[in-house]
Amino acid sequence: MVIASGDGTFASVIHQIKTACSSNFHKFVFIPMPIGSGNDLAKTLNYKNRVTMLNLNSFLALLNSTKFLLKEVDLW
Repeated sequence: MVIASGDGTFASVIHQIKTACSSNFHKFVFIPMPIGSGNDLAKTLNYKNRVTMLNLNSFLALLNSTKFLLKEVDLW
């Protein structure tokens, strides 16, 4: 699931899905699409830039490439 947001909205969506789907939560894969102002999570995951309309195609191409790696992170 791609979540286009900043850090706060990303965390809120994850918590809401965990509450609604607690027994199947482990089956979800969440991909942050950083469009916020701080984007600390994206920086931690080594995203290079905030996603804008100008580089949206580059972000989508990354999702389809072999350079995209899944990382397990703690739920904060």
